[in-house]
Amino acid sequence: MSDFDWVKARAECSPVAAFEQLRVGVRQDVDERCQLLARDSALRFRFVDGGDTSFSVVREGDPPVRADTVTFSRTDKAIEVANSDRSVSFVVTVTVNEAGACRLIVGARDLDQWHVRRRALERLLFGA
Repeated sequence: MSDFDWVKARAECSPVAAFEQLRVGVRQDVDERCQLLARDSALRFRFVDGGDTSFSVVREGDPPVRADTVTFSRTDKAIEVANSDRSVSFVVTVTVNEAGACRLIVGARDLDQWHVRRRALERLLFGA
């Protein structure tokens, strides 16, 4: 892979592109979770599109289920993930790894898209 155009690959591996991929994946995750809920469940999930730089997933329901939210926000250099009660809070950056693939970085970990979505949403969607 000596002729790999890493400059082009890195330019295409941007927070904007990663954010849009996360938006699509999170929307699919929410739709799937809603389909798996029992029809009589008081629990509901809602995807809220905040435009170019944010989106959220909201958990709602009749008492005793309290509302909670996970918000994904994009800056020029990263994606921030925060829970309304701050139990989930991390920053995602992007890079091209040694194999030439665009990867998401959280802390020192090199993650797939689904790993980031699970880290952000598992507690909200499953109470884990």
